[in-house]
Amino acid sequence: MTKTLILFIVGLFILVGGNNQGRSTALAQSVPQSAGSAAELLAQAQAAMNAGQYVQAISIYHHYLSLRPDDDVARTALAATLAYNNQLTEATAVYKDILSRYPRDLDVQVALARVYSWQKQYAEARRVYEQVLQESPSYVDAKQGLADTLFWNGEDAAALRLYEEVQTVEPTDELAQRIALIKSRIAIQLNETTQIVSSSENKGNVSSSRDHVSIGYSHFRYSNAIPDERIWQFTAVKHMGGQTFVGQIESIDRFGKHDTVFSGEIYSSFWNKAWGDLAFSFSPNPQFSSQWTLGGDFYQGLGVLHPLLQRLELSCGYRHMSFASTQVDLLSPGITVYLPFNLWLTEQIYMVPKTGSQSLSSRLDWEPMDRWHAYVTGSFGQSAERPTAVQDIAKVNTLHLGGGLKLPLTRRITAEVTYQYEDREKRYSREGGTINLTYLW
Repeated sequence: MTKTLILFIVGLFILVGGNNQGRSTALAQSVPQSAGSAAELLAQAQAAMNAGQYVQAISIYHHYLSLRPDDDVARTALAATLAYNNQLTEATAVYKDILSRYPRDLDVQVALARVYSWQKQYAEARRVYEQVLQESPSYVDAKQGLADTLFWNGEDAAALRLYEEVQTVEPTDELAQRIALIKSRIAIQLNETTQIVSSSENKGNVSSSRDHVSIGYSHFRYSNAIPDERIWQFTAVKHMGGQTFVGQIESIDRFGKHDTVFSGEIYSSFWNKAWGDLAFSFSPNPQFSSQWTLGGDFYQGLGVLHPLLQRLELSCGYRHMSFASTQVDLLSPGITVYLPFNLWLTEQIYMVPKTGSQSLSSRLDWEPMDRWHAYVTGSFGQSAERPTAVQDIAKVNTLHLGGGLKLPLTRRITAEVTYQYEDREKRYSREGGTINLTYLW
């Protein structure tokens, strides 16, 4: 009996002790760790982040914040680590959470704007950066972040101004290289613009320093019961090295007939202030268009002769058009005068030796800023400016008036509208216009 009682007491002691030990373990796991342990976690997270072990750092930060949920400094570090690990959506959410409690924290706003720019949400990034700079105009990080955003968005001129302001305060070799790069790009663009400026009606579309595609629709009404003319036009422009390649397809309904015309142009600079293009086209089974056309234009700025002539540019164009019933040559010598305020005036003569017809064309262009372009044109003589059919070559007194406007709709889309009126004496009068949409990248 006594032995049995002793064994019972020993077993009860073991059972109670074991239960107490398990309860103590569970209690230890459920109670937050001491401040020292949390500090160790924070140090581990920071060390992992510094070592580029972002996944491990993110996990440790989450663990730490479960113990210290009010530590928004650590939460900011977590957001930065998420961003470095390319978890941009998660980083944005964390930054916005912090700003919901501290809406005027400029450091967090700058960090959020930086993540927006990495997500290519340039409009949002710009909005936040500008908001910070309104409150703190000398905030260097915000100024450089805005400059980066503008640079990545292709707004070189605006980015350059900000970069130069930052460089005066905190100069670095990297920033100096970025400034030099932008200046060289702007110089190239200005040089291209000077070279490509010409009397061509397509100048605004071809000369853009950015690749693009466009679609256009033209509609013209005729007198003398001639059916309306309709044209759908598809164009693609690609810059490669020093050349610009243009491909075009036109679906034309004219004189009650239909033609499809395929054409191409290659633009290239030659030497100082000289450039030109080679143009060709063909039409399968044409009803009124030329079967094929081959020619080109050459432009030479006279500034190479004397500085006083730098605003003058001579040009000469030639086209040979092969129609089913005849062969036609078109010559178009001209001169362009570059005026202040980015205006230029072009005088050009169109001559058809076979018929002896001539026309004088005057055109005034104005490009106040990038992607904004306006022009007015007028010609009179005995043939159309740019013939597309045998009827246009006939020696008939002709008056032509026109104008156009190009403007940006969005960051990548540009619209252009034009108007034309043509009076060919007793043959017909022609009136209408074109709407064109261009997508740039």
